[in-house]
Amino acid sequence: MEEALHLSKFGSKVILIHRRDEFRASKAMQDKVFANPKIEIMWHTELVEAQGDGDLLQSINVMNNQTQETQTIEVGGLFFAI
Repeated sequence: MEEALHLSKFGSKVILIHRRDEFRASKAMQDKVFANPKIEIMWHTELVEAQGDGDLLQSINVMNNQTQETQTIEVGGLFFAI
């Protein structure tokens, strides 16, 4: 949560990929994330693969862990937080 809020200050959009349907963070922290228009939340989603050309990241493949549907998202960066 804190990382997504911080990153939203530097980018035009932050996609928060979360494998479950709820957060464990405090309600106050969740409210801040939900209220931030730059943060998009993808529930029940897991990163499958990061793709790029040479040393540059270009896209990620994600999968909905309930429907098994996959999609490719063009990205300019990737930050892991667990």
